[in-house]
Amino acid sequence: MQEESGSGATTDIIKGMHLGPRECFEQCARHKPDNHAAWYNIGTLLNTFDRTNKIGDHYYERHECFHKALTIDDTDAMAWFNLGVALPPGRSSGAINGIEYNPRQCFEQSILRNARDPDVWYNLGCALDGEGDISIPLRHGKQFTRQQCFELTLRMN
Repeated sequence: MQEESGSGATTDIIKGMHLGPRECFEQCARHKPDNHAAWYNIGTLLNTFDRTNKIGDHYYERHECFHKALTIDDTDAMAWFNLGVALPPGRSSGAINGIEYNPRQCFEQSILRNARDPDVWYNLGCALDGEGDISIPLRHGKQFTRQQCFELTLRMN
């Protein structure tokens, strides 16, 4: 901390001394833009802020963070899930490795990487219900209806 003497004295706080989690991850992403974890964690924090209504809607920021994380590493099941949650129905993600994804497809990508998360199955069931799809093929051509997605969720919980 540094203080100036004289009239109108001000106190300068050492830069970076009192950073919150979001600011820390943002600095990390600025210094190393290809850091998957930094982008993922910023998006996750923005999801948390929106759910608690502390900051308001961060749709574009959340979307951008998860999109960047998946552009760097598209094997992260939770990043796919969170991108699906961040996208409103009918919107697409922007190209990730040359392909556009809607929320349902994001949940499908998450399930292909980790089929044991009940939240993903629940959200996939909701996406199927919202899109009016009867069933989708996942893993070796097996078809899943929205009802089966919800039943899997209940069995896992």
